[in-house]
Amino acid sequence: MVRFFVEQKDIYDGTIQLSSEDADHIRALRLRPSELFIVCDCAGSDYICRLGARGDNVAEITGTRPSLGEPTIICSVYIAFAKGDRLTYAVQKSVELGAHGIVLFPSERCISTPNDMAKKTVRLKRVAFETAKQCGRGRIP
Repeated sequence: MVRFFVEQKDIYDGTIQLSSEDADHIRALRLRPSELFIVCDCAGSDYICRLGARGDNVAEITGTRPSLGEPTIICSVYIAFAKGDRLTYAVQKSVELGAHGIVLFPSERCISTPNDMAKKTVRLKRVAFETAKQCGRGRIP
């Protein structure tokens, strides 16, 4: 089933307000109002939804359940800065394996030290977000 993430403030009165990016994704997938999809609240709950009658940006909640993709053990992964695509790969695999949090740090023997840490952080958060959607997680580390 297709999975989307929303914030808690977008869930109200038996409906969920989807972002315009998610609405575009729904149109691209050609989902019909009768088809079900999952919306996660980033707090460990999955909402089974279908498209609402008011438009593509609104989903009607048909059921709720705890997220099945979340591990019961909470662990954080500490990763030293790596060069090339190894850091991206490490973040992907950490999310897939169920890390609750990911902490990046410079170590004494690091060759790579990012000049623009803010830009790198935004990119790695996007990688974690997409990986969480793909592997069925209920939270984004």
